[in-house]
Amino acid sequence: MSNYIKTLNKTQLDKLNHIIARMPQKGITNPFTPAGILAVVSKESTFVPKPEKGYAGTSNARIRKIFGRRVSGLNDEQLTALKNDPEKFFDRI
Repeated sequence: MSNYIKTLNKTQLDKLNHIIARMPQKGITNPFTPAGILAVVSKESTFVPKPEKGYAGTSNARIRKIFGRRVSGLNDEQLTALKNDPEKFFDRI
């Protein structure tokens, strides 16, 4: 891991250290969990935040297929409204 850390720039190291510092504050106390979280964050973003894409342009049928019961209680009008509010959509999903 130390060789990998040497490849990170200052911004990446700042983000890495921020994540490490926040874990205990969020109740992450299992000693193996931080390693898993950091591995995923490193692989997906290399510690550089990336915006999530919204689903506003995705058909309701596709949303229902992907997210199943998480949206099963919504009619088409409600689902369309939810898709148009990315924060509410991601909070629900």
